[in-house]
Amino acid sequence: MKNGLFVFFATFFIFFGCDGAPPEITDVFTQVTVFKNLQTAQSEELLSLFLVISDEDGEDDLEAIYLLNDEQELFWKLDALNWEKTDRKGSRWIGSSSIQMQDGSSFPRGDYRIIAADQAGDRDEQKIRIDIPTMNLKDFLFSELSFNGKTVDIVNRGDNLKFLYFNSSDRFIDFVFPPKGTMTAENFPRINDLKAESGNKLYLYYFAADEGVGVLCGPYSRIFERLSE
Repeated sequence: MKNGLFVFFATFFIFFGCDGAPPEITDVFTQVTVFKNLQTAQSEELLSLFLVISDEDGEDDLEAIYLLNDEQELFWKLDALNWEKTDRKGSRWIGSSSIQMQDGSSFPRGDYRIIAADQAGDRDEQKIRIDIPTMNLKDFLFSELSFNGKTVDIVNRGDNLKFLYFNSSDRFIDFVFPPKGTMTAENFPRINDLKAESGNKLYLYYFAADEGVGVLCGPYSRIFERLSE
């Protein structure tokens, strides 16, 4: 009887006593971006948060990423419905580039907690700190497109300015470095993509090193039509 109990409990712990490997946050990227939203005519702050998460049970075992500011009682959740995945330098990054306050205002400066949780409830936690100076979003200098008939120029061109392309579902497609000088329908980058899918959107982005923030303006749409009318 004792031997039978031993076998039972040994089997029980083998099959039910182990919850699998917990996730481990191995790398973190964060960046604040100042965004001029042309759809709302408002300037907002966005937070990019991407993690490299190691989990022996596989990537699909990850259930959610949480961002919390305990002092301000703020809470964001990223999961398969709203996170983004990208590969860079041999690592898989999971997160979002569009975390924001409900009213688009500046994030409270201070300490935040990041939690990665798997389907078994195991989790790993790290802290980040947003400590860049609070900025007046209305007075920020944005790169913008200036249309004049069938031509377009870039106003306030930032260093290493990029054109970012997104589809109608706000999924990132690609980026290019725009040419210098006046552009037309003949030399506007990836104009065929914008022509083929009228719902595609274009944003202008550069990194302002002095302030330590990204600078984003958009979206622009129907560019081919505007340059061809």
